[in-house]
This record gives sequence, structure tokens and C-alpha cells, in this order.
Amino acid sequence: MSSQEGNTATVQVGRMHFDAYGGTYPAALYAFDAVVPVIDGFDGVTAGDLDRDGELGYLAIDHAFTPKIAAAVRQALCQLMMSNELDPGCLQFEWWAMRHMATLTTEQKVNAVRKFTHFNSKHRRLYDLAYDKRLISLVSRLMGGPGRKCCREWP
Repeated sequence: MSSQEGNTATVQVGRMHFDAYGGTYPAALYAFDAVVPVIDGFDGVTAGDLDRDGELGYLAIDHAFTPKIAAAVRQALCQLMMSNELDPGCLQFEWWAMRHMATLTTEQKVNAVRKFTHFNSKHRRLYDLAYDKRLISLVSRLMGGPGRKCCREWP
């Protein structure tokens, strides 16, 4: 078993990493106290939404990117995930997938991904999305103002 401080514990099988939890998740794991309102686009984020993000840790934003951009990014992530360009440690799969990886379709493998990290420097479309001016502006607001760097430069 391996893990890094601040990350979910993982089990490494060959070159693949899986969530180390195993078994059935506790019923309360995904319990929630409130449903946040869906915000229409980055420009619709208000100070109240930022406060709510500070309390709950997330925002729900619809129409952040066009369907065409979302499809292109999903395609790029899938291509990268199935290529040899990515360090396998950048992918963490759900525990249940461990016994089935050899027989899963590409779509099923994509759906089994729990975490996907360090990908924006491997694919230009992903890098461009990570540096979308509207997204960077929102991240800056969430972090308390400009000046904090949150992405690596394109190599």
C-alpha cells in the first residue's frame, strides 16, 4: 500500500493505482445537508456563491464551457488516459475496478477513474482549458485574489 500525505490512500497493482478503501462505503459518506443552487456560467458567480464555496467546498456551474469544448476535453482526457504518455500514478481508479481492468471497455475505465491529476502539461487542449481566462478569474476569486499561481506553465 502506498499513499502521500493529504491524498487518499492507494493500493498499487502493477503500474496502476486504486482507491485503498475496498468494500462497501459507509452510507453517510455521500450524505449532504443542502443542495447548492446551480450557477449559470462563470459570470453568474456572486459573493454569496463564494461564501457558500468556503462553507461547502464546491460550486455547481452550468454552461461553464460549451458542449463542444466539454466533448473535446473529455476526448483529450480519454486519449491521454489510454496512452503511454501519462505516469500511471496520475490516475487513481475506484477499488471495484481492480479485479476487472483487463476486461473493462475504454468507457468503463474512464468511469472507474476516481482521480486524474497532473494532466494539463501533457495535452495542449487541456492546458488551454486550465488557463481559460474566465476559469482563472474564478479560481483567483476563490483563492482570495490574484497573484497565487495554480497551474504550471506549458513546457
